[in-house]
Amino acid sequence: MYRDSPKSQFGSPPSPPENRASRRRTAPHKNKTITSWRKVSLLLEETDTPILNNIPDNIETTDEIDYAIGALTNHIATVIEDSSREVPAADSRRKLPEDVRVLLKAKTQPCVARAHIRHAKIGPVRELSNVK
Repeated sequence: MYRDSPKSQFGSPPSPPENRASRRRTAPHKNKTITSWRKVSLLLEETDTPILNNIPDNIETTDEIDYAIGALTNHIATVIEDSSREVPAADSRRKLPEDVRVLLKAKTQPCVARAHIRHAKIGPVRELSNVK
């Protein structure tokens, strides 16, 4: 190896170390996709689907295999896309309606109060009965 240019064992220069900041996301997602899997299931159960009806019953060549796989994959992707919708991603409870926030607060308040209560010992420490 030469002193002037460091090289890896494969002869190419080593890659620079990865910067942690480059791995971070620049912005959080603004939307999320909600999929109705029940609707997907119902749509996939339909037997009269023109795309799938074009698949031959006797598949013999690799081209027919490729066509059948492509048709099935496209059908599933279309069904999932048709059964999904984009919604804003709520990142805090402040975006929930006021009545929902009040209900959540009322439900969690007793739990928070109990978390700060110290419990007294329930009795003296007992010795094991089989110790002699």
